[in-house]
Amino acid sequence: MTIKKAWSYFLMGLWTLVGAAAFGVITYWVIWHFAEGDMLFAYILNGATIISVIIEDKVRLYLFPRRKKKPFKNRILAFYFDYFILEKYNLVSVKSSLYLFYIFALVSSHMLMINPHLEVSEGIRNYFTTVGYGLILLIAVDKFVSQFKKDDRRIKTYEEEQVQ
Repeated sequence: MTIKKAWSYFLMGLWTLVGAAAFGVITYWVIWHFAEGDMLFAYILNGATIISVIIEDKVRLYLFPRRKKKPFKNRILAFYFDYFILEKYNLVSVKSSLYLFYIFALVSSHMLMINPHLEVSEGIRNYFTTVGYGLILLIAVDKFVSQFKKDDRRIKTYEEEQVQ
């Protein structure tokens, strides 16, 4: 393995960890506190976050390689678009961070369920229980979006064959 390849893997892993930590912050400090401990409301907000992040990731990874010219004549706007919308510095899929975070949450949730004698507040237990179920939702949404894209490609292929 070359140094360049090792560095690439290190950066991918680093961005994935940073993204997973960011999702932890979002789910706890934003969603959980906004829901004020209401597990159902927090679960719905987590689901909305998962759906929006997966859609944003698909759009970002679709647009980035297809962009031939700068979308704005203003260099500053073009720079902000490249680095904050398309995330030019990081081509790793955000789904990797989502999966990593929700795997951690699922494992933590189950560890707290298996050992009820751990000195953890009820609020933290409820948080991990709620977020732990997010992995199931993440897998379902990811599979649905993938299947939807496959169906779209299949239909386009069929329609192109019918025209010829």
